[in-house]
Amino acid sequence: MTCLAPTINQPQFKFYKTYYPPAAINTNKDCKTKTINTPDLKHEIIKSVALSSLKELAISLVLAGITCAFVATPIGMATVLGTAVAVVAINTLIRSGIGALTYKTENLKNIHTKQAEKAVKRNETVISFLQYLAPISFSVLDLTTRDVLVHEGGHALAATLLYASEHSPTVEVMPLEGGATTFFNQTLTPLGNAIGEKASGLIVSAAGAAASILFAAVNLGVAHLLKDKCPELSRYLNVMAIASIAQHALYAISALWASAGNGHDFLALWVGGIHPVASVVTMVAIPLLVKGAFFTYDYVKGKI
Repeated sequence: MTCLAPTINQPQFKFYKTYYPPAAINTNKDCKTKTINTPDLKHEIIKSVALSSLKELAISLVLAGITCAFVATPIGMATVLGTAVAVVAINTLIRSGIGALTYKTENLKNIHTKQAEKAVKRNETVISFLQYLAPISFSVLDLTTRDVLVHEGGHALAATLLYASEHSPTVEVMPLEGGATTFFNQTLTPLGNAIGEKASGLIVSAAGAAASILFAAVNLGVAHLLKDKCPELSRYLNVMAIASIAQHALYAISALWASAGNGHDFLALWVGGIHPVASVVTMVAIPLLVKGAFFTYDYVKGKI
């Protein structure tokens, strides 16, 4: 039986003709013609990019909207909203690039040559790297919105529990800079009296970082649980957690050269006897213990 020359749909082949001529495409064992059909793949990729971008836009606008409630100036609000839109736009471009490369890679898998196989492996490596760019980009928005609110919320909650005042603590967000919590510490609550004035002050100072680190630890745990079912969400949660931990570690180290009187949390803790390096070690150790616990559980579960 004579093998027929392989054919390929012109629209699909046009995408690759610079690299792989028709003669390089092998037929199958039965010498039947191999045809690459990609319209469905292209449609699915476009749909995936669009849906992911719309979801991210919705989440970003929610985060930005909530954060704007704690921003004092219109310029600050515009900065938060502009950051959200910019992040979504950048991530849409990143996803589009990943989609185009995925489309190319899937088509190359139908071309059985060593050159094509090398290209597939190379593209898959690049895709694995590119998949983390969108989460990294989104973490910039997360650090300036959700993470700041969690941090300042920790201060506000601790101050409410330990200090009695007619005025509740107030939180203000300074876009792309950080946040500040204002409270009155003249009178202690019964809980504050039981703990003591010095300890109460230290707890309020530490509460912001503690809230963020605990949130990051939860993110790492959830990311581990979702790594197989929802890999993209898992990557986002992992990167957000790592970014938050890194940001707080750098914040703690900056206490070594910070000046007194600027409301630096870790400088206040240092004055109270907790060195910034000790704070960094503690903040890094907690998420690592959580992650280690999940890995240990998986290992033991696999052995049972």
